[in-house]
Amino acid sequence: MPAKNTKTEIYLRTTRPDPSGMYVFHGIADEKNPNNNMIHCHSFWEMEFIVKGSGRYEINNRVFPIGRGWLYLTTPADYHYYSLDAGEQFELYNIQFFSEHLNEEILSFFYSRHEPIAVPLDGGQFDWFCRSFEETARVFSEKAPMYGLMVRNLIENICVRLAGRMSAETVSAPVRSAVKDAVIFAKDNYRDNITLHDAALRAGMSEAYFSHMFSSVMGIGFSAYLRNIRLNAAANLLKSTNMSIKEVCYETGFGNRSHFTKVFREQFGLPPAEYQKKYRLH
Repeated sequence: MPAKNTKTEIYLRTTRPDPSGMYVFHGIADEKNPNNNMIHCHSFWEMEFIVKGSGRYEINNRVFPIGRGWLYLTTPADYHYYSLDAGEQFELYNIQFFSEHLNEEILSFFYSRHEPIAVPLDGGQFDWFCRSFEETARVFSEKAPMYGLMVRNLIENICVRLAGRMSAETVSAPVRSAVKDAVIFAKDNYRDNITLHDAALRAGMSEAYFSHMFSSVMGIGFSAYLRNIRLNAAANLLKSTNMSIKEVCYETGFGNRSHFTKVFREQFGLPPAEYQKKYRLH
């Protein structure tokens, strides 16, 4: 397997430029593609559906195969990349969109999951998704009147069908309506200086009541939940980039380097500098 690229791309507030705010692509990727082995994250959602080919796909340190019928959905909180050896390639559909393009029920369903969203599809399921991605790509490329609304509806239909396909055993309990916004808020904005107060205000609750509700639904306090998102992002950056400890600290929403070092050591058993030295991908 080739070494991962030590540069990580972080797309903050944009996808490919299009008036709709969405992007749809159908094509081929091979080992010469500049995105091969490029660990990255971004503020938009990305859905990739494999038509044929081979390789490896990693989401948050979990490795999945690239092969016919695999569908990957990454959120703004997910670090991911694909890895292809010499001679490997795959055909895919790629769709990029923002949280605002999905309704709240769909958002809460996907954001309530604790495992990466990677689903194999075959038989009639593969045929349905293939037709749906093909139609979405066609509508996006033709750009007829109201194409943005049509693409959005097609994306939502794909997401609903994907949610229905996912096994009940791997889906966490439904997130209460007052808490689901906070989960989305945390994963979309963890790089910013957000707090328990901000999340409670968004939920329309007092801090004390919101804190109790969040803990009872998610099994963890909001501040700890947000810290874990930030720490996992920091670990990925330390492994995959040349960024300094200070840069990683501020990039992942920690406003104080000494506090960052302390909580990182508590989580991973090593201070950031030693973790980077031990686990850095070359």
